[in-house]
Amino acid sequence: MKRRTSSISTTSRRTGAILRPYLPRAFPTPSWWARGCRSSSAPRSRKTTGSTAIRADALHYLTDLATNASILLALGLGHFGYDGLDPLFALGIAVYILKSAWEIGAEAVSLLMDHELPAETKQRIVELAREQHGVLGVHDLRTRQSGHTIFVQLHLELADSLPLAVAHAIGDAVESAIENEFPGAEILIHQDPVSAVAQERRRMLAHQMGERAGR
Repeated sequence: MKRRTSSISTTSRRTGAILRPYLPRAFPTPSWWARGCRSSSAPRSRKTTGSTAIRADALHYLTDLATNASILLALGLGHFGYDGLDPLFALGIAVYILKSAWEIGAEAVSLLMDHELPAETKQRIVELAREQHGVLGVHDLRTRQSGHTIFVQLHLELADSLPLAVAHAIGDAVESAIENEFPGAEILIHQDPVSAVAQERRRMLAHQMGERAGR
C-alpha cells in the first residue's frame, strides 16, 4: 500500500512538471509599477480629500519609487565608469524625506489646533462677499479651521431701505459664493444696516479719542 501511494505521488509530480509550462500563469505586476501608480494617484486624492494621511502615504510610495529609480540610475552610471554616485542619491532622498516629514508633521499639528485662516484666504472671502450685488461692505470677519473644516463668520453692510426678503437673498448669495470656493465650510452671516455700522464706528472712534485724551 505504501509503495502504491509513493508511485502515485511520483507520477503526479512528473505529470505536473511536464504540464507546468503549458498551464496559464497569473501575470505578475512589478512592485515598482504598482507603487508608481499609487504615488501618482495619491496627489489627486490628497487634493480631493485634503487628507494629511494620504499625503504621508504618497510620500511613502514616492520615496520607494525614488529609491528604486536611483539604484537603477547608479547601476547604469557605474556601467559607464561613474562609480560612487549612489551615496549622493541616498543623501538627496534623505533630505527630501526629512523636508516632507517636517511639513506633514507641522500640518498635522496645525490641524489639531484651531487656527485662523491665512491672510490671503481671508481677503478672498471678503472679495467674494463684496462681489455680490447689494453688498456695500464687509466687517468683523472671523475665521478658524478645525481639522479639515473651515468656519467663517462675517457681517454684511446693506442699504437701510432693503426689504428683509431681499437682505436674506443677498446673504444666501454670499453664502453660496463662499461655499463654492471653499466646499464644506461652515458659514454664519449677519446682515447689518449700513447706517448702524457707521454709527458704531463713530462711537468707537470717539471712545478711542477719549481714552487718548485721558492719558
